[in-house]
Amino acid sequence: MTRSPASDNTRAWHFLVLRSQNFRSLRPEKAWRPIVTIDVEEHHSHEIVLGVDGQNPNLKQPLLLDEVHEGSRVEFKVWHKSQSHKARNRRKRHLVASASSSLGEIVKRQGDEPHLEIRLSTTTNQTRKNGSSKQKPHACLLVRLRAPSSSLRAHASDYDDHVDGRYSDGAMSDDAPTSSVATPTTAHSEERPPWDQSTDQSTLVDDQPAKLRRRRPKPKGYCLDSDDEAATEYSFTDDDCERGGLRRQQRQTPRP
Repeated sequence: MTRSPASDNTRAWHFLVLRSQNFRSLRPEKAWRPIVTIDVEEHHSHEIVLGVDGQNPNLKQPLLLDEVHEGSRVEFKVWHKSQSHKARNRRKRHLVASASSSLGEIVKRQGDEPHLEIRLSTTTNQTRKNGSSKQKPHACLLVRLRAPSSSLRAHASDYDDHVDGRYSDGAMSDDAPTSSVATPTTAHSEERPPWDQSTDQSTLVDDQPAKLRRRRPKPKGYCLDSDDEAATEYSFTDDDCERGGLRRQQRQTPRP
């Protein structure tokens, strides 16, 4: 297996082939060791030889892929090598299945799951020999991919920018009327300093002056049957009325 040097593991993609599934339909042999090659855009070329049971015997050493990104294409190919003792047959390989995907698609499909199934497409010659493969389970590889932390942060930042752009463009129509009404008020309040509140109150008073209430004259007391008109200009008490009545009686009473 060929490994690419990686100076910084935190910036590399960690790729691991766990095992194979349903590989019996690919070859008529009951027991054979699949050879899996992984090519990433001509930058990386890896080869893994699985066991007879389909298990990867080297699960502790994942493949380190550096200088790749989410759009990098990954080519999976499964080869069969004859176990014959003849030298000519031992060197010859036969392609039995293949698949292609990108690193970003694998990460997205895997999500929070511990692994992902990569469904393989069988070759035309192998399908013709073994008959129709529609009724048989699909052959697949169980893989695990972990993106570097820098790539995850960039993906989260792109998502945040996308969400912020939606809100800034007014995508939420329910909040649009509220923001359009509240914006002028907020701007107007920020322009004025806090100490200008007294000016606002005086302005309101000047614009709408309070009406002056006219004071009604206090009712004045008067005496009945009084010929003195000037008496109405003053307030009289009950004692004054009694004294005034006595004086009138004295004037009206004839002297002997």
